[in-house]
Amino acid sequence: MATVRVSLTAVLVLSGCAGHGSASAPNGAVHGAIVQVGGPAGAEPGHPAGTVVVTRGGFPVARQQVAEGGEFRFTLSAGTYRLTVQDVDGGCTPAAVNVPDGASDQAIELTCQRK
Repeated sequence: MATVRVSLTAVLVLSGCAGHGSASAPNGAVHGAIVQVGGPAGAEPGHPAGTVVVTRGGFPVARQQVAEGGEFRFTLSAGTYRLTVQDVDGGCTPAAVNVPDGASDQAIELTCQRK
């Protein structure tokens, strides 16, 4: 009998947590690439390796390493985020992204200047 109560309690606790979590479940995608521009005359834009960091309210919520020539993809809850690039030579411009309530998929380029 005690086992049944423990199992039922565990099911109720987990159900309550699942219900609460679904209110902030991811509902939007942001994807793109790191693009490096500038440099010597005639230089083509490059797609360097780097790390993309997603913050919300100043706190990191996700990070992804991007291979040279690769792309990043994040699935995020509705809200406003800031995407920054680390581990790339040169200055990179952060991007503000608003993920609307409801399913969405946004493509962005994170631009970095060659030294």
